[in-house]
Amino acid sequence: MTKRHRGGKTFTGDRDVFRCHVCDETFSRQYNLSRHLSSASHKLFEEGDDAPAPTLFTNETDVNDEQSYGSLNLHQSDEDDHLFVDLDDLLSEVHFLDVQDYHPFPNKVFALLYFMLQGPRPVCFTAKHIPFYMISLTEIVARGLANPKISNILTRFPVRTEGHYTELYHGRCWNTDPRFRTPMVNLSCGASIFVRDVVTFEHPYLGSTKGLVTHFFLKEGCTNVFAAIDVLVDVLYGNMELPLSCIHGVAAAPQCIVRWHGEEDRFERFDSEVTVQYLTPHPIKGKAAGRKVVMVPLILFSDDTSGNRSKKWHKFESYYLLLAGLPRKENMQHVNIHFICTSDSVTPLEMAEPIARELATLENEGFEVFDAYSNENVLVVAPLLLVICDNPRASELLNHLGSAANMFCSLCEANKRDTPHVVCETRTLERSLQQMAVIRSQPTQEKRNAMQTAFGLRTVDNPMLDIKVDMYRSIPLEMLHTMVLGPIKYLLQIWMPTLSKVQKEEVLARVKAFSTSGFKVRMYGNVCHYYQSFVGRYFKAWAQMAVFILSPYLDDAQKKVLLSLSKVFRIAYCNYFTEELSTEWEGICEEFVLTAKRCLPEILMKPKVHLLLHLVNYMQDFGPSSAFGAERCESFNASVRAQNVNSNRLAPSRDISRHFAVQQHIRHICDIGSTQEGNNVLEHHQKTLELGVVGLPHQTIEDLSSNDTSTVVQLVHCTADDGVSPHKGIISQDGELVRSGDFIELASCQAKYAIFLVACKLISGRTFCLVQGCDTLCASSGQPILNTYDCPLITVTRTLFTVDCNCVQRAVSVVHECLESCKFEQGASTRRIERQRSSEAILTFKHDWNNMLYCLNVYCV
Repeated sequence: MTKRHRGGKTFTGDRDVFRCHVCDETFSRQYNLSRHLSSASHKLFEEGDDAPAPTLFTNETDVNDEQSYGSLNLHQSDEDDHLFVDLDDLLSEVHFLDVQDYHPFPNKVFALLYFMLQGPRPVCFTAKHIPFYMISLTEIVARGLANPKISNILTRFPVRTEGHYTELYHGRCWNTDPRFRTPMVNLSCGASIFVRDVVTFEHPYLGSTKGLVTHFFLKEGCTNVFAAIDVLVDVLYGNMELPLSCIHGVAAAPQCIVRWHGEEDRFERFDSEVTVQYLTPHPIKGKAAGRKVVMVPLILFSDDTSGNRSKKWHKFESYYLLLAGLPRKENMQHVNIHFICTSDSVTPLEMAEPIARELATLENEGFEVFDAYSNENVLVVAPLLLVICDNPRASELLNHLGSAANMFCSLCEANKRDTPHVVCETRTLERSLQQMAVIRSQPTQEKRNAMQTAFGLRTVDNPMLDIKVDMYRSIPLEMLHTMVLGPIKYLLQIWMPTLSKVQKEEVLARVKAFSTSGFKVRMYGNVCHYYQSFVGRYFKAWAQMAVFILSPYLDDAQKKVLLSLSKVFRIAYCNYFTEELSTEWEGICEEFVLTAKRCLPEILMKPKVHLLLHLVNYMQDFGPSSAFGAERCESFNASVRAQNVNSNRLAPSRDISRHFAVQQHIRHICDIGSTQEGNNVLEHHQKTLELGVVGLPHQTIEDLSSNDTSTVVQLVHCTADDGVSPHKGIISQDGELVRSGDFIELASCQAKYAIFLVACKLISGRTFCLVQGCDTLCASSGQPILNTYDCPLITVTRTLFTVDCNCVQRAVSVVHECLESCKFEQGASTRRIERQRSSEAILTFKHDWNNMLYCLNVYCV
């Protein structure tokens, strides 16, 4: 009978084999036997251990993590939510590393890195015992704080502004909800002060005074932390704000408190129960145990994506995590979007169960981690700030019946029949739970269905409703699907088929002649033919030019609808929001809905049109919509799809999770290893980009006055033969490329807008831009003159002047004010078909450039 050896081939007694008599293994080559003799499994059998040798790699589809690593438990369970293992425990429990030289690894560090990068991810099981792999939220937050590149720019306190919002931490929710406020600070003397502590401080009029700390915050443009304090003398006079340098320390609490009501001119004495409740220490104070407390609010993203290249089939449900304290520009980078889990066989609510359980632990208990910013171990509390998702996923997470129901809005109780154009009573978590309890209490299924239709809710088990978050307030509108793939797409699909063939050719000619200076995204393809298959970014580019392109072909009512929609689009993608404009912007959204009701009642039944009425309210809570947009997270789906396409697809949840876990670990290791050097390199490249010009390497002029325009004009006409190379592009202050001929916005110059012509760098290191000035047309009252599209008019002057390159803020979009001299012309286009040149007649639109009148495109975002 033949026997198989390690090489997979059979042998007989006549053939030479290499045998290990200790392990009873045979090999076909001497080299394989030598490797076996030096292996960990052979050494274990030599020492008399009869247990089978553990392997470094296991088939995780058949063996779970606990079986693979003995008693070392790497997955999350109901009894133990802690997902980290002490390094010393790791070495002691993995028994084949219990040797002095950590064989087969060269040293201890190499062994730990190997297990960190190659170990399986924590595995979770649904109620139906379907496994899926996920990366711990605790692990993601811990890596973020331990990474100096993230920790040093992470905002830890709400930021108080003068009524304007540009970031998430400027919004009303972060500034007013105690769940997101950092509860303690350290004074310069080393003492720690918590919220609800009674402290002594220096009052500007009363001298040394007692007060009770209510919260801490930052002021915009200031790095010092401020404390809001209730002043306690003999009477609680009110609240005041002062920097921490005015606080002396903690003081004894008073026995009773009397509050002064200034508006009513009366005193109110607190009874003992109210006094005790008022002076109760913050609950996190006992858990801190002398450690610093850091608040790190989180953003959760949920979406589905296709698992193949066609983007049509094999749907995957995914969850990602972002740190809300990062600036908006940093959070838009893929490197700061952290993968949690994905699966093609588990529903979103089933995947949300372990996520919700861990979110509750992060908010209620917190965990200890090393903070690279303060260089010490801190107690981190990470509450969930908001959830970003599209409208169908929002309905699923809120137990809403969806847009097809009569109660079609997941945010308020509006219905399609009577109130699709107004905001009704807002849904809250408490009210919805009561309504779901009423539905469950019905005796028959028929009555339960009737109550579900009446409330617009369904009664399924939803773990996201069990955490301490009002999900109806924490899921803001997502503009990609609500605005771009909503009304903008609807109107294009309604109006484009009504145009004649000649009108479509004219529309295409106008689009080609339209200047895209200042556009972040550009539209490619024939909008008249392929608008049905446009993706979000093409509709977004179309929305910025639609009012100028389509208006000549619409009647007055349609023009009014398009103009009001363009104004709502500008609000939806603004980067700056102020409280003063909130009433005005709410009126703009209401005007669009009412205009659509009169002129296009067919789109009023679309839920996305009604949802725009809630837009301004969420901007007050979380800042401008660009701070919680889903575009960058949607583009991150391509990374998940690529990992599934390039795998064997047998265990996609495990393989994709392992890939992103290794990627996050490697990034963390590299950032820590190159912190000091990396910062220097980054600063060097940043300075190069700020200059943005590389020209005139042989120019002999050592200096140039900013008023010496004639010299710069001569440089424009120089060539390489003259030893001069002017640069026709520059990087603006917002990081975008500005090309020659683009309209730009200037800072601290004689004109606010200008046309960029050329940039020059001199031997002395000074950089200049030659620009052509523009004037804003104003009425006698000083207000800018607006055209029919509510855009300010500007005119190009003949004045040339030079400005410093750092004065170029950004490229702006302008539209030529066409007169009768701007007209269509027949032209010819040449293209290659089957290696032959083919010429065809096309319609072009020619602007009359003698007309120097333009309008500023305020609908460009």
